[in-house]
Amino acid sequence: MLPRSLGDLENLKELNLLNCQKLKRLPDSIGLLTQLTHMKVKDCNLRKIEGLCGLAKLEILKIQSSEELEELPSMETLVSLRGLWAYGCVKLKRIKGLALLTKLRVLDVKNCSELKELEGVEHCISLQRLYASGCPKLQWGGGAGQLRQRLKESDIAI
Repeated sequence: MLPRSLGDLENLKELNLLNCQKLKRLPDSIGLLTQLTHMKVKDCNLRKIEGLCGLAKLEILKIQSSEELEELPSMETLVSLRGLWAYGCVKLKRIKGLALLTKLRVLDVKNCSELKELEGVEHCISLQRLYASGCPKLQWGGGAGQLRQRLKESDIAI
C-alpha cells in the first residue's frame, strides 16, 4: 500500500512505481497529485486503480505487466492525456471513457489477451497512432473504418 501522505506531494510531476510486487491497488490519494503529468506503473500486482479523476494534467500514463488488473477506471477526466500505454495486462478487459480525450494522440495496448473493449476510441479526434497487437478478443465498433483512415500509424485488425 502506498502511504496516505503521498497526497502531500502536491507539486510532484512524475511518478514511477516499478517492481512493487506487494502493491495491489493505487489509492484515491493519487488524485491529490494535481500537478502530475507522467505516471508509470511497471511490474506491480495491481488489481485496482482508483483516484485518477483528479489528474487533469496527466499527459502520459504507462501501465506495464500488471497481470491482475481487469479494468482501468473511466478515463474521461484525464483531459490532458496525450499517450496511454498498457502492456502485458493479461486480465485487462476494458478501457472506458476514451471519447472525451480530445488530446489523446497515442493509444498502445499490447499483449492484453482479455481486452474486449476500447470504449469511445472512435471519438478520439487527435488520435494518430493506435497499436493493439496481442489483443485477440478486442471488438471494434461501427466507427472503426473511419478511425483507421484518420490514423498515421496503426497495428490493428479491424
